[in-house]
Amino acid sequence: MMTEIREPLTVEASALASVAYAAWEKSIGPLVSESARAGISELDFADFIRENPDQVLAAFVDGVAMGCVATEYGDNYISDLWVDPVHEGKGIGSALLDAMTDVIRSRGFDTVTIEVLTDNTRALDLYRRLGYVTAWQGMRPDGHLREPVNKTGMVKALE
Repeated sequence: MMTEIREPLTVEASALASVAYAAWEKSIGPLVSESARAGISELDFADFIRENPDQVLAAFVDGVAMGCVATEYGDNYISDLWVDPVHEGKGIGSALLDAMTDVIRSRGFDTVTIEVLTDNTRALDLYRRLGYVTAWQGMRPDGHLREPVNKTGMVKALE
């Protein structure tokens, strides 16, 4: 199984959005309100990938979309990490985070930051295993969900 990580092509946005939305539905959907769930669609993911391909890295195994990671603003903040729920636990998320960490390092930053819903223990465990530490925790507004949610902010120092 060969994993390729690279910037996505425009024609790959729909396949990646399908994977990202499935991951969102599994990991985030159950943790937020019905109105927040209703405000997020697969099209939102596809639009973001199409409009910001230079901020996204995608993982493909044998040409099939497996997940993506993004820095929405081109800085050191990882705004998104989505892995096909069928392929969780196979190292794809770690590989995506490692690749984006290299991009962030090349931008001249000495830390990587990420926010995660505090109840998303699977993601928190992954980030902790990869060297992220909790910087803050509490209720924060979320522009995409359009409601405050309990989040944990994490940071990782880069060598």
